[in-house]
Amino acid sequence: MRTIYLLRVVFLAITVYTIIFTNPQIELLLDSAYHISGITHLIKQGIANAYSPVWYIDRHAWHQVWAWVLMPFMPLATTTIFKMVYTVQAFATFVLIYLASLKIIRIIARDLPAIAYELMAFSSAFLYLFTTSFFNFSWISMYATSYLITMPISVYICAWLTNKSLNSCFCKKDLLIILPVLAVLLFHAAELVYPIILTIFLIIANLKRMPLKFFAGVFGCLLVLIVALFNIKLLGAKFISIETYRSIFAHSPSNHEIPLTEWVYLAFGLGGLLILLRVIFPKQFKLNFKLLSVCYTYSLFMAYFAVNIKARELFFFEPPYLTARFIYGSLWFIFIPLCAYYLLAALLPKYASYIYLPVFAGLVIGVYHYSRNHDQKFSLIARRLILSHDGDYISRVTYANFAKIDAYLKNYDCHKYIFSGNDDISAAIGIAGCNSDTDYMTFGRISPEQMKELSSKYQLIKVPDLFQQGDNPKYGEMWSIR
Repeated sequence: MRTIYLLRVVFLAITVYTIIFTNPQIELLLDSAYHISGITHLIKQGIANAYSPVWYIDRHAWHQVWAWVLMPFMPLATTTIFKMVYTVQAFATFVLIYLASLKIIRIIARDLPAIAYELMAFSSAFLYLFTTSFFNFSWISMYATSYLITMPISVYICAWLTNKSLNSCFCKKDLLIILPVLAVLLFHAAELVYPIILTIFLIIANLKRMPLKFFAGVFGCLLVLIVALFNIKLLGAKFISIETYRSIFAHSPSNHEIPLTEWVYLAFGLGGLLILLRVIFPKQFKLNFKLLSVCYTYSLFMAYFAVNIKARELFFFEPPYLTARFIYGSLWFIFIPLCAYYLLAALLPKYASYIYLPVFAGLVIGVYHYSRNHDQKFSLIARRLILSHDGDYISRVTYANFAKIDAYLKNYDCHKYIFSGNDDISAAIGIAGCNSDTDYMTFGRISPEQMKELSSKYQLIKVPDLFQQGDNPKYGEMWSIR
């Protein structure tokens, strides 16, 4: 037991160091900056606007929580707010995926040393960070400063459901699952579709067993909570036509297609191999075949929507970006550690736990070199993650220029003014919590008609060129990396 605790301390220390070493991606009009803008507007103006008064964030419970947490520490630099939110949520992501992996692997894999479960759970958490390559950035770089912390929370709920499929007894401790469910409901309820879909798979797999009633109850409760508490029609459905759905892809495919990394494809290959080995050699590969198959089928189903637009048309009533994110509800990251460990245990049963980490590290290095030599995604994500130690490399506006914006805004009451400068300055002011003429809807500027309407409430201030637009050579250098 002491070895397990020591191992956890070591891995958590590595995690904390990695998170502190890296920084979030700050593209001025993407998710990371958009959500921080909502937080800073709540802190400075008490209203959940993003960038300007024309864009109000309807669902802002997550932003409100962070505004409440940060308020006692104000004034804070804008980049410090980014870093604080990033650090907490990146760490929470790692812990949630570690706990989820530990729960699932323990019930799929049988009679293994305790240290084996820990090793596989930590390596699973590492892999989750490289699920996709949206603009060739890591998951934590893009989403750790947004309310999409609901993704790893929903994965943890999925792990709890999988665990309960073997033991439907409900004890007082199980009531704690209400907390993550409520968190997802409050922050971004659409991610509850992950545990609902998994519940359907588990019900089908357990039709002849008593847990059917349990899962039917869980499924019903989740659906009722979503519809009743938040009046979300069919998980946030917009009820758009199939023609409109297709036109969204035609006009803006990059916003709705999320490329998977080579790790995901490798995971499904090794997961299929593991199922095959379990069928052929049941004594050597002592795995819960039913749960392994359910997790694999569910994960494959969720991943399929990230790569097949035609399949996603079945959910045409949902905004395309929601079905693209189904991949984040997949449990793909458990299959590589499981397959690696069982192959080692079959070849070197006495030493599998001792050599697992060196072998896994070798696999990471091997995939990295393959990725680098074949112009794939993982190597680019990894290099950008390392480059992010210097935040200027992954921020369109340098940290020093953000400091100039903060210093300039100290002289003004954000409630009374709308600021206008070059594109970078206007967007940066909006991120810092004051009103700018940046329009998030169009990724451009507020229209003259809108400005005319706002002129009765706000005074327009022309901001001098505190810095030149595009004045960050490191950012350009980062984009040139191949």
